[in-house]
Amino acid sequence: MTRFEFATALNACLDKVNQIINTDITGMVNKGDLATLQKLQEEFVTELATLWGRVDTLEARAEQLEGQQFSTTTKLVDSQLIFAATDAFGDASRSGNRDDSKLTFSTRLRLNFKASFTNPKVKFPKDKLNVRIQASNVINPITPGNDARLSFQSGNNSTNDVFVSKLEYSYEPSDQVKILIATGSNTYFDDWDVINPLKSDADGAISRYGRYSPIFRLGGDTGIGVTYKPSRNIKLEMAYLAKNTNNPVSGLFNSGYGALGQIIYYPMCKKDNKKTVVADTVLADKGYDANERVIERLQAQGKTPVIPPKRNRTRPRDYDRDLYKARHLIENFFAKLKQYRAIATRYDKRATNFLGAIYLAASVIWLN
Repeated sequence: MTRFEFATALNACLDKVNQIINTDITGMVNKGDLATLQKLQEEFVTELATLWGRVDTLEARAEQLEGQQFSTTTKLVDSQLIFAATDAFGDASRSGNRDDSKLTFSTRLRLNFKASFTNPKVKFPKDKLNVRIQASNVINPITPGNDARLSFQSGNNSTNDVFVSKLEYSYEPSDQVKILIATGSNTYFDDWDVINPLKSDADGAISRYGRYSPIFRLGGDTGIGVTYKPSRNIKLEMAYLAKNTNNPVSGLFNSGYGALGQIIYYPMCKKDNKKTVVADTVLADKGYDANERVIERLQAQGKTPVIPPKRNRTRPRDYDRDLYKARHLIENFFAKLKQYRAIATRYDKRATNFLGAIYLAASVIWLN
């Protein structure tokens, strides 16, 4: 055992002795043991000082790495694997000889890797880097027109070659503004709102005709777009996409391009002047003490978690003990509220009547 290893063990021993002394338990430590420990501490004072200095330096470097990390991790999300047996039936065809299309079996695989440059514990600004890898052998059926083109057929490659089908980066300085730079296939109708719940090529309409208007096919697949949301009901989108942007002859502005601008109004969204409850703090018991699933998600939304840590935590976490006591009062209130049968079993089917019953019962509890 080296002197530094012995100094580490001695430091742990001193911490344990301090804990015992702080509990005011008499008779557990005698004067002889204290004298021996004091002599050892004086002999290894240099090693202990060096050890404490290294620990402080390591903690400072760990804190710096956490604050300036490139990304928590690169995640594989929203991946798709499609198996398709397709055929077209009818008396019309491009050649005029009725049905020219035969039954086919094809596949398409997409892997989406997403990463971030910003701090995940901060709600804004936030960003996202998305790299999509694709392999496909899907070929559209033979029909007179383009109305039967398959929604999941994308790109010119039909030999299952693996390639990067999309590379995009989005940045949101606030909850109202989003800037997107992208290149790859299907940029318009994948990344902007085509006002159709069936726009997805994986779980939406089976034909491309049913996904979006042909106007979204104008332009190319490389460019920039900006989304601005002045309210919850209104969204403004502007985009510029060009073809052959890697060609030095045409460049980004001298080739075929498309410029899109649209204003979208959602009449069913909540109005801004309606009262809403926004919680800055979340109280929960230690059963919710999970970093990735709970704590980090709450911090990313700008909320303060008041959740006591579990005993088996490797890194202890502090919390507001005084504020956590309010959780007991909240639970008591709900326990009293459920004593009213009309609320516990919800006699009223209309939400307004049910809320009125809650208001009435809460008033009685408050007065008592």
